[in-house]
Amino acid sequence: MKKELTLHDYLQLVQRRRWAILISTGGVVILTFLYLILKPPLYQSASTFMLESKELSFTERGMGFKEQTRPLGYYEAVMRSRIFRSRLQGALMADSLLQDMEEVNASDLNRAIREDIRLSTSEYSEFIELSARANDPVVAYRLASYATQILKDRCQEIDREELQNAVNFIDHQQNVSKAKLEEAERALQEFKKRTNITLTDADGGMMTELMEMEKRFTAVQTERELAQANLSAYRQRLAQVQGRESQTLSSSQDPEVARIRRQIADLQRQRDEAADTQGETDESVRLLDERIERVRRELINQMIQSSPGLGDMSGDGDALMWKNLQEKIIEAELNVFILENKEQYYQSVINEFRKNNPRLMEEAIEFMRMSRAQSVAENLYKFLLERGEEAKIKAATGTGGIRVIDDPVLPAKPVPANMARNLVLGLFLGLGLGFGVALVREFLDHTIQSREDITRLDGLSVMGMIPAFNGFSKNVLIRNGNGLRD
Repeated sequence: MKKELTLHDYLQLVQRRRWAILISTGGVVILTFLYLILKPPLYQSASTFMLESKELSFTERGMGFKEQTRPLGYYEAVMRSRIFRSRLQGALMADSLLQDMEEVNASDLNRAIREDIRLSTSEYSEFIELSARANDPVVAYRLASYATQILKDRCQEIDREELQNAVNFIDHQQNVSKAKLEEAERALQEFKKRTNITLTDADGGMMTELMEMEKRFTAVQTERELAQANLSAYRQRLAQVQGRESQTLSSSQDPEVARIRRQIADLQRQRDEAADTQGETDESVRLLDERIERVRRELINQMIQSSPGLGDMSGDGDALMWKNLQEKIIEAELNVFILENKEQYYQSVINEFRKNNPRLMEEAIEFMRMSRAQSVAENLYKFLLERGEEAKIKAATGTGGIRVIDDPVLPAKPVPANMARNLVLGLFLGLGLGFGVALVREFLDHTIQSREDITRLDGLSVMGMIPAFNGFSKNVLIRNGNGLRD
């Protein structure tokens, strides 16, 4: 019947179709019970990993190449890779215990590798669990054991390749820095031989002041070169992630970014002037440092928002890694920008000092410049040499970013069937199915069931109901004694 059903109609429908609902519900519950009773037992074995952060640092004071713990999607991608699956299959097929089991074959193992091994996060974000399920406890244990070891080995191989790339880059930077150091030392020695100048030739307090400015300039210059080396490492790492656009601080066309950069340059100049006149510990210097840091964070946020797809990116492990590297590059570029401004400031102060003190010997000033160049090259070379050795040690002893906390064990009992919960779910499913069958039968039924149906269909008032009557039976007619016959 084509009508809008009310609550009363639904109650009447349940009353009329109660047997269909009860039969459907009972059938589903019985089938659920039989399935739970007859299905083969399922065993699970699992291991627990602790995720470790990677650090490929070869700079100092927070400029290190440090990545956060990799997302779960990264390890899932490793487990879906062809290399992982082929190694796991080979290890399982070579296992003597599994070879003796007649019910285990290559096709079953392939299916188990694809479908029955899972990674999941625990209540702590630094831990993940690798679980394997099978109808045999030995198969589940072997799956979890081999998968755990092969996943760890594969992550170590990938980590070792990345660390080796960092080692190669540092070695190249060492060669460049060594050549600069040798050139600076030769130039300084030749200058000393030619002029016979020493530090005692300085002109009293003015030369001491110049030496102090040169010392600060040298420190800033060294820090800037280290920051540039760090930025180059980030860019080299980003180049390995293909198919995505990237935006740099210098190439940004955002007018807001340009405005904030000018503001940072002005604040940095004010800060350096205050430090020279008032000292590094003055309150005004501290306030300017806090203000520079706030504006610096504002610039980083503006760059992230203006970069295409960087502000709202989510997805696989490569996308998250690209986002993390892009943010690190923006911070490194800003650090280089600030250091370049400081370097320009000290250079201008030194030039102004030379202009105001022309009586200082040109040889002394040239000696200071060459000493500074030699000191910068030496510091940079020593630092790269130290970081290179650290990277080599990490490449040889790295854990691949994961550390096994709990090894898999042979399961003694199958996974609980949760009989009560599944029966309750079967009950609700059966009720829903039965009610659906009742609705379908009601929709296909065009008979009149009540007075309201007559009024709704024909618009007529019902004065009374005449029950259905098929005539008297033969026995009734005889008992009445009227002599009636059929």
